[in-house]
Amino acid sequence: MIKNIFPNFPRIAFWKETKIRFLIITSLILNIFAWLYIIFNFFGIKEFVILHYNIFFGIDAIGSWTRLFVPILFGFSVLMVNLILVSYFYTRQERKIVFVLLNTCLIVQIILLLFILLITGFKLC
Repeated sequence: MIKNIFPNFPRIAFWKETKIRFLIITSLILNIFAWLYIIFNFFGIKEFVILHYNIFFGIDAIGSWTRLFVPILFGFSVLMVNLILVSYFYTRQERKIVFVLLNTCLIVQIILLLFILLITGFKLC
């Protein structure tokens, strides 16, 4: 079935390596978890939510709950750009750059998930 949708899927050589597949899947799962966390906790809320908190100035940005998707969308775009770069560098046998890109992507996803979890902990009542 997947070959019908993506005819070039078997040609993705980096997908065969377990370490690379683990980093990609973990990054994707963290990103999906962040999307689902916001949807299940904030869907339909009419009040404003905290969008940014600073230890020096306190709350400095509030807005609609839909604006919480902006950092997660940024994380997803980092994931997609890194996958394109990984496929490019993997075909040129640049394994160090591949792992730097994938580890960077995983770190970005972890930081964004922590950001969302910490920001949403400060709900306005």
